[in-house]
Amino acid sequence: MYAFVANRWDGIMVNMADSMPGLVVEAYVVTEGKAASLDGTAVSLPPGVVEALAGGMPSLIAHTVGPGNLAAGFAALRDLDGHLVGIVTCRLTNNLSLLSHVRTLELFLMLSALAGLFSLAVALSLSKLISRPLTGLSRGCSVCVRAISRRVSQRWAVVS
Repeated sequence: MYAFVANRWDGIMVNMADSMPGLVVEAYVVTEGKAASLDGTAVSLPPGVVEALAGGMPSLIAHTVGPGNLAAGFAALRDLDGHLVGIVTCRLTNNLSLLSHVRTLELFLMLSALAGLFSLAVALSLSKLISRPLTGLSRGCSVCVRAISRRVSQRWAVVS
């Protein structure tokens, strides 16, 4: 359930205000120790990434080459013999949308405030539903007590 709600929320946040998703996943082919895009164009990965993955590491994190110098995750794709045949990268873009800066604490506080307001509204409506009959019962009892006290006082006045 949590994954479904998170996925729906993420989709709503990304689609708002023409924002772009900030996560980029790319795949590269590795031949003869060199990485290339799927169409064959040579790409430059951070130094040591291809060598480390070819040496047996399943994944690693390194700083990207180019503007922003953000960290990226690199995972090895291997054939049945264990040789490195491809690399999958996952990184954030440099042009993150404004909505991607919404932090967990701010989101938590906003949702907590909404939940508190909803709880307050429910509590007030339930208390009104419960207190109306009790108020009516209390008024009815006080009317009965006054009527009885008047009759008793009238009888005492007649007797005396």
